[in-house]
Amino acid sequence: MKPLIALCMTATLPALAFAMSHGHSEHHQMHQDHLPSNADSREIVEFPAPVYEHTLKSMREHLEAIHTMIEAVASEDYAKASLAAEKGLGIGHQHGPDGLQSGHAFMPMGMRQLGHQMHMNARELVVTLNNAEVTGDTTAILNSVSQVTQACVSCHRAYQLKKGDD
Repeated sequence: MKPLIALCMTATLPALAFAMSHGHSEHHQMHQDHLPSNADSREIVEFPAPVYEHTLKSMREHLEAIHTMIEAVASEDYAKASLAAEKGLGIGHQHGPDGLQSGHAFMPMGMRQLGHQMHMNARELVVTLNNAEVTGDTTAILNSVSQVTQACVSCHRAYQLKKGDD
């Protein structure tokens, strides 16, 4: 059963990467059928150009961490998976040249809360991955990953970044 779970998780990464790189998902768009095709109800959040670029880079790093973690879980290397989750998703992940502060001044409170929730859920994911060294419980891992990505999905569903001036 573990290889099947890993295969299912790995198969979703290209779609997740596409959605995160474009700030929305086709799935979300399907649920927006009642709106005109060019309507986007997400709140626009404008970041100065350098902060915008650092923020997108940070989100790509989060996605890369999820990918690395899934690959490690697939090979039952839970220590590697835990390290990837902690470094790439955890509270210690740096967001731009000035750490966690680079975008906070430009984020609405709800966006900051979703980001914080993602990092807190990642902290729980690290614990779950460490426990998997003993338990091998991939269902718990999947549930924990789902909590992390739910915060990402909620944020991308609610907010759209816009690149401002330098």
